[in-house]
Amino acid sequence: MANATRARPFTASDIDRLLAPKARPDRGQTITAVMGGLDLCVGSTGPGRWRYRYRPRGMDPGTGKQLPQRSMTLGSTATHTLRHAFAAAAALKLRVSNGEDPAIADRAAAMAERSAVLAAERQAVLDDAARVTCRKKLHEYASLLASRGRSLKHQREEVAQVRLGLDSVGLLDVSPNEITPGHVEKMVSLCPAGSRVPRFGALDRFLRWTCRGRGIMAPTAIFDRHERPAPVARRQRVLSPNEVGAVWTAAGDLQEGVLRDLVRFRDPARHQPLFARHPWPLPAARQARAYR
Repeated sequence: MANATRARPFTASDIDRLLAPKARPDRGQTITAVMGGLDLCVGSTGPGRWRYRYRPRGMDPGTGKQLPQRSMTLGSTATHTLRHAFAAAAALKLRVSNGEDPAIADRAAAMAERSAVLAAERQAVLDDAARVTCRKKLHEYASLLASRGRSLKHQREEVAQVRLGLDSVGLLDVSPNEITPGHVEKMVSLCPAGSRVPRFGALDRFLRWTCRGRGIMAPTAIFDRHERPAPVARRQRVLSPNEVGAVWTAAGDLQEGVLRDLVRFRDPARHQPLFARHPWPLPAARQARAYR
């Protein structure tokens, strides 16, 4: 609990006396008035603390009453001698007499300086990031997936989806900072319907990773769940064996080379290969060629 003593002329020997172990309070602090508004606060341990009390000029516009008393810490006895404390208190007194509120003004100046420093640091980060392209970040992203123990198949599919999306709009060699939500919408629209969900998911994870720690939001973050691609509905109609055979035969009549995959279709009722009942002969013009 603070104890106030009567103000009196103060000397350097008084400081030593108040800082002596026997003169210190067991708890709380002792406040000694040094001069008009200047106090020396001494606790149970550590150096003393210089404090200046003042009442700002003017009235509170909200209540119509006089502004409350404020206090500011000027320093400690380890950093400020008695003469330095007198000079600092006199400077604050002059500012108050000129209508200034030193506590509010100094706090605003400190916040402005801190904001300027943060803005400069953020701009430096953005400038550094602008020199890194998506192609380079994609290599780093692949290494990150490997370090997280993702399977090789997952790594290849994830990187491929991101690369295909960026390449479709020509953004592989630009900075991730230049990607906008409009670019994301275009990437998804150019993607086949069946691949839109994995394409958007891979882009979302990649862009969130590139934006992490840089104070900016990923362009995919503004899409809510209703705006994100929805899974394609399952096919309601499948080709009959005769229709598949017609496609197989038509592929043999193409002028360029065609890779035709022979799929083993089964009859779900009899579990018999459909080829046994529906033979698909190769076109006569192509029988001499080997097909895989």
